[in-house]
Amino acid sequence: MLEALRKGAGTWIAKLFIGLLVMSFAVWGIADIFGGYGRRSVATVGDTDIPYENFQSALRGRMQQLGTQIGRPLTLEEARAFGLDQHVLLTLIREAALENQGSAMKLGISKDAIAERILREPAFKDATGRFSKAVFEQLLQINGLSERAYVARQQKTYVRQQLVDTLSRSVGLPRVFLRAADIYRNETRQLKYFALSAAQIDPVSEPTGEALQKYYDTHQSEYSIPELRKIGLMAVLPKDAAKTVSISDEDITTHYEARKSEFSSPEKRQVRQIAFADEAEAQAAYDKIAAGSSFDDIAVEKGLSETDTQLGLIAKDALADATVAEAAFSLAKGEVSKPVKGTLSTVLLLILDIEPAKVTPLEEAKSKIRETLAVEKATEVVLDLHNKVEDERAGGATLPEIAKILDLDYVTVDAVDRGGKGPDGQAIQTVIPARDQVLAETFRSEQGLEIDPVETPDRGLVWLEVLDVIPQKVRPFAEIRDKVASDWRAAEERAGLAKKAQELVEQGRQGQSIGDLAAGLGLEVKQSAPVKRGASVEDLSRAAVAQAFALSKGGYGSAPTEDRKQRLVFQVDSIQQPEPLGAEPTEALRKSFEPQVAEDLLTQYVTGLSEEFGVTRNQRLIEELTGVTDTTNPVQRRGMF
Repeated sequence: MLEALRKGAGTWIAKLFIGLLVMSFAVWGIADIFGGYGRRSVATVGDTDIPYENFQSALRGRMQQLGTQIGRPLTLEEARAFGLDQHVLLTLIREAALENQGSAMKLGISKDAIAERILREPAFKDATGRFSKAVFEQLLQINGLSERAYVARQQKTYVRQQLVDTLSRSVGLPRVFLRAADIYRNETRQLKYFALSAAQIDPVSEPTGEALQKYYDTHQSEYSIPELRKIGLMAVLPKDAAKTVSISDEDITTHYEARKSEFSSPEKRQVRQIAFADEAEAQAAYDKIAAGSSFDDIAVEKGLSETDTQLGLIAKDALADATVAEAAFSLAKGEVSKPVKGTLSTVLLLILDIEPAKVTPLEEAKSKIRETLAVEKATEVVLDLHNKVEDERAGGATLPEIAKILDLDYVTVDAVDRGGKGPDGQAIQTVIPARDQVLAETFRSEQGLEIDPVETPDRGLVWLEVLDVIPQKVRPFAEIRDKVASDWRAAEERAGLAKKAQELVEQGRQGQSIGDLAAGLGLEVKQSAPVKRGASVEDLSRAAVAQAFALSKGGYGSAPTEDRKQRLVFQVDSIQQPEPLGAEPTEALRKSFEPQVAEDLLTQYVTGLSEEFGVTRNQRLIEELTGVTDTTNPVQRRGMF
């Protein structure tokens, strides 16, 4: 064979081919072949590489999510315009920075611990409530993961989560911040206003043909029939499969015994606690209570509010200190404990209420258990059907043929747009499981291509195929002339109202009262109820309220009504700030803001880590993967969307 190759290399055809290869290296550059993809990482954070496959996969996922929200697939150009590529890259850089820090701090989780978490994961359990290796492997197969890859991913996630959880627990918000937030949320304003209608402006004249044609040309998207697609669907849903599943009393009893804790609730107690620096101080406080002082009196002496001493209604195992837990659950209702020396401090406890333990008998739980087991077994049926369907598809069978073989329903939708509407603009009558995801996948694919099944929220599966593509078209002007004329008149009327309202606002700003402005038009001034930011009351639109909160007291403004048929002219009549919050509302407000602040803190922390470890980006590869670089080089195109 080598001899044949040597002889072939001497022919004129081979010499010409080799010459063309040499010329291609001269044009493209040999570095593109051996160096352009020598680095397969889009970025490096410290010693951690971010493979281009991870970036590609994450970007594709974000594009699919946003495409589902807007009702059509995104192009790479649109993804760049939305900044998705930068968002995805920054997210991956942050994860890598956290992984580096976790390694530096020697954080980790053993494979045994990961295995334990996998065994406890509800998604991997069978109908009896036990871990099922078959279910585990099927789910990994559907998601394109090997067991090793899944375990590695879980280990990295756990390390990052340790750092994130630590930061989240360290959030503290000052009272001045909470006061400002409360004012922003609960400040109210009252407005004086009147509404302009078509009666207060000059009548709109009849449009010329030229004006209508121009309006039609500039608003063609409003008169278009969007792209439609004919699709075929075959769904396998747990709720349907559950009807064919049989659950025995033995299965129910086994499930009940295996998960008995789910059908019972432990004793809970409403506990208050005051911590002291040492036993002597705690004993002195206890003696005061024994002499007639109250628990609240001791709290006030230590500068604590009732909220500061509340542990809430909790179970025994929810108390981190075993000694304190034992003492709390040995007291009677209303009783104050003697000093309890805990791990961190000595405390006094007060029991406000006791909620006894409850156990739901098997007979009462049977119906719920039967339903749960039916759905779980149905999920196994779905997974089994997934494998059968894919085997048939691999053998060349079409979806209608597979539906007949497996006794499933195959449904055809003759014409549907990205939003689930038909050619008439009305919602189609056919029920499509996981409609948004199915339609997004439909318009992301092409006619004749095999499409991966779409997973429904209840863990069912929908197979689909594009049978025909009906291109978008604009309705002819002659066909919709009357509608164009109506839309033109409405637009002209809105413009006239906006102009008139602005003239009145200027007069108000120059000192004319709102009453005089309204009286000059024969209109009545109304007084609004107190309104908060983002709300709408009576005739006030959200646009008017939003503008009012940007004005000072006495300021004038105008905004359209919600139906855009009238225009409001208004003046800010009064501004009322809320009273300072009490302890409990302040605490609730604090908890509502803590997640946002924790996210900001995490962003700053990760930014600092990135600067510490150093970030190197492979900009050329990033541009190739996101379509910035326009190249016909087949090697450069490798790995692109």
